[in-house]
Amino acid sequence: MQPISCTRIIGNKHNLVRAAVITATAQRASSQLYQVSQQRAGNGRMLLTGPYTGAADSVIDVEVLSGSAGALRASDPVVNGVGNGTLVVDSIDSGAAAQTLRFTLLDAGTSPQPAMLDFFGVQLAARAIGALGNSVSLSVTRGLTFTDLPFATLEKMSTGSNVFDGPQFDWGQPAATGADIPEGALRMSFTGLPTVHRSRKNWDSGRFVYKLDPPLAYDVPENTRIRQVSGDYTLTLTDGVDTEVYTAVTMYDFLTQLQARSALVQVLGVVAQDRAPGGQAVTDIPLRTDAHALPVIASATRGTATMQVGAVAVGAATQNVTVTCLGSGGAGAGGGQAWSVVGGVVGPLPAAFTGRLYTEGPVAFTIPQPSITAALVAAITARFAPTTRDKARACPRSVSNRCCWEPRRPTRR
Repeated sequence: MQPISCTRIIGNKHNLVRAAVITATAQRASSQLYQVSQQRAGNGRMLLTGPYTGAADSVIDVEVLSGSAGALRASDPVVNGVGNGTLVVDSIDSGAAAQTLRFTLLDAGTSPQPAMLDFFGVQLAARAIGALGNSVSLSVTRGLTFTDLPFATLEKMSTGSNVFDGPQFDWGQPAATGADIPEGALRMSFTGLPTVHRSRKNWDSGRFVYKLDPPLAYDVPENTRIRQVSGDYTLTLTDGVDTEVYTAVTMYDFLTQLQARSALVQVLGVVAQDRAPGGQAVTDIPLRTDAHALPVIASATRGTATMQVGAVAVGAATQNVTVTCLGSGGAGAGGGQAWSVVGGVVGPLPAAFTGRLYTEGPVAFTIPQPSITAALVAAITARFAPTTRDKARACPRSVSNRCCWEPRRPTRR
């Protein structure tokens, strides 16, 4: 027979807790709030936090009168329409009346663009957008050395020319085997002209053809000395706060350095080690920002004598300097001619004299003495030009042929 255990069941008939009234002696503040609904006037957001006393639902009425220290506050802006525009209210005038302000966008404007410079086939763009990017500047200083070669032009070479035929253009250039300019091409310039060229020769139809890159930017007169060029350029990039310094010979050298380490600008465009005529790897830095002189333009020449231009003053203004012959300079000029000197910016300057170095203006120069051919045997010749005489200078009656000669006085010319 299975054992049976007794179970006691307590009914509510005898449960005194069921109908008892329990009164708490103290209440502990709750730390949790549950917001069931919200009604508001305006666009402000309300969040309730913190403990409260009691357990019953409550209606809380909150009115925002002002911000900290009595400052007025604005509700959150509401943006309607496409896009992701935002509106930030910085401040409200003291005493302003409550009101709704509506702003309508009439013109979306243009996106801000960085400052850019077209730079010989590419673009240099400032990394900073705005005033700081607009202040980026580039300066170039030449550190070139010019060595005279034992060659001079035998005839005039015209602007725009780059291909020449004849052995008179052989200045020791290396031979090129294709269309590209070889690495050993002669780096040269013409005396008095600023452009640096690469020169080579190509064998064509049984003869050498001589080529220049870039083409001539100025006329080259005959008897102009050929000079070999060495050295490099110093390029300084700055925005007025930070400065970057680069050393380069060709455009390719400079642009690859900018791509690698410049924090001020970026290069937009293709940078390639191109050795074709006009390519970045064979073109000297063509930009000059230092004060320099352009070739002399002479209204007249005497023989092969041309003005020899020297150093240009640092910071010299861009201007024409006109030199005009005034005639004999007198004993003080040592027998040379005097010349007036007038600058387009600096105005009239002290006179210059033939054969003397002039340093009184923005550019130094010398006007050489023209060469004079001396004859081994001197001779004086006379030219007979008959004319009438007045009575005061009549010939003596003893002269039968009525033709008188006055002695000629040699003059110095």
